Amino acid sequence: MRDRCGDCRFYQVNTNLTSGQCRRNPPATFMVPSPGPGGSVNINFLSSWPGCKSDDGCGEFSPKSLSQRIVEVEAKAEVARKEAE
Repeated sequence: MRDRCGDCRFYQVNTNLTSGQCRRNPPATFMVPSPGPGGSVNINFLSSWPGCKSDDGCGEFSPKSLSQRIVEVEAKAEVARKEAE
């Protein structure tokens, strides 16, 4: 069996349930330039954890605890219930 992000304790699934974020390390901060008045450039700072898909993998895999798995299964069941309505 391959160590997948979806089975890792550091993986946090997004609400779409097909992708998520790796929470192994702190979020990275990026400078994002945008046009400002009079031809100037505004600099904005954004922070984010790296995005990943549940079937991705890396060298820092750590299996989820049983409680993490239960919460995830309950969340998926709730989404399925809402879609069935």
